[in-house]
Amino acid sequence: MDIANTVTILVVYQNMIPDLRATRRALRSGSTNRRPREGRQRRGLERKGPVPAGYCQPYKWMVDFRVLNWTWIRAPDRFEAGYCAGRCPSDGRDLDFVNLTNHAFLRMVHRAWGMDVRGTELPAPQCVSVRYSPLNILFRPDDYSYELRTVSDMISDACGCL
Repeated sequence: MDIANTVTILVVYQNMIPDLRATRRALRSGSTNRRPREGRQRRGLERKGPVPAGYCQPYKWMVDFRVLNWTWIRAPDRFEAGYCAGRCPSDGRDLDFVNLTNHAFLRMVHRAWGMDVRGTELPAPQCVSVRYSPLNILFRPDDYSYELRTVSDMISDACGCL
């Protein structure tokens, strides 16, 4: 390997994104499995104001089991599932408007520097659901009984860029 042609890049983003102290501590310590303290939220999940139009945010979506003709589900007839849509940051100017993971941040920086992965452009961060709630469903597995099940990850509670 020719050392003269080797390039080293150090990405430092201290003070660019608020509330990343815990992440930086975890990165410095080498721990990736730290559990957040009780009551602590991921950055951007609890907003003080509205998200400007066009940015990654939650939208209403009603799922109606009767329209799907799923008559074996007795309750609920319908529920608010929600979904996420909108744009994610392409540079450092609009970081405060979305919930951006560290992985998405590094992808954003990587793309901004024009770097590619194996000759193809790295995909931009996408707006997705990042937190879900379960849904209790009462259904009839046969003509003689009913069952109540808690189905995980059915309701989108928060959006973020991944």
